[in-house]
Amino acid sequence: MTHFVCIWKEEQHALNTEEHEARSQLKDPSYKWIYEEPSVKQLSDRIAEYEEEFQCIAIKPLRTLRDDLKHWIRNKKESLHIQPPGPIKSVITEMTTSLNRVQTSLRLEEGECLKDGCFDHSAEIQVRNNSGTLKSSGSSEDGDELCSREMGIPDEAWDWASPSAGFLTELLSEFIRLDAVYYERLEAAQGAYDEVRLSNEDNWTEEELRQIHYFSEVFKKHSSTNRRKLCILFLCLILKDRKPSEVERVLDRRLREKQLKDRVYTIRRSWIKARDDLSVRIRAALLQATEMAERKRLGLKHKCTQKEIRPVLRDQVAKFTDAKINDVVCQGI
Repeated sequence: MTHFVCIWKEEQHALNTEEHEARSQLKDPSYKWIYEEPSVKQLSDRIAEYEEEFQCIAIKPLRTLRDDLKHWIRNKKESLHIQPPGPIKSVITEMTTSLNRVQTSLRLEEGECLKDGCFDHSAEIQVRNNSGTLKSSGSSEDGDELCSREMGIPDEAWDWASPSAGFLTELLSEFIRLDAVYYERLEAAQGAYDEVRLSNEDNWTEEELRQIHYFSEVFKKHSSTNRRKLCILFLCLILKDRKPSEVERVLDRRLREKQLKDRVYTIRRSWIKARDDLSVRIRAALLQATEMAERKRLGLKHKCTQKEIRPVLRDQVAKFTDAKINDVVCQGI
């Protein structure tokens, strides 16, 4: 139990530090626009109204009755003649029972909404995103969007300099072959991830899964030795209807889910890097081929020029030779 207290104190200190830093940052003038946003103002006013209403309905009466009970106990110690505290205790008990009933009713309504499928999926997705998991139905959609945006031959690639259109087409077809390999890997990893993520053999509720995620992260941050054992023990204390083996299976599933999620992201990053590297190699090959084609063209042009110049030079040499012979003959005469 001492370990739990120390871990919780460390987590409480960390949360207080984060809250203090957030409040300090929000006081900066650069964040002033947040409070001037109409939607933020409206939400803040609504929350303040709800808090005030809750204070008036539940908290203030309880505090008043608690003060009355303290006053009765103090007077009893001083042996003063007072009325019995039964009515005050009864009211406090009834109000506490009512609050517990409201909480139970809210849990039942949430469970019915989850069963009927009327739960706000956007909120569920947001919660799962904040907990570090991949999006539920959006994960494959985002993957498809990424694939459709990154797959295929880049539009600008058709404008790259090339010695011939056929050679350019042959090189650019490497993009298609590369995409086929990585798309197959991504589909396999995404399918394995979805299978693990959607598995729920022990019928865990969303609230239980959120608690497991939160406290497992707490023990991961603040516990160095036996953190898994301590985490399972603590979760069994707060989830009284669950066995240690069930909690252990959930933790194993979360670990496997995280590994597969990292695998999906690794494949996507590798895919993008492979396409970038392929672009560099293709452009280098095109540049080399263009230079070779240019050298070949210049060589052919040089040969053609030599062919054209050779008869002209031959005629000029013949004319020069004839002129020299005529000069020699004339000098001899």
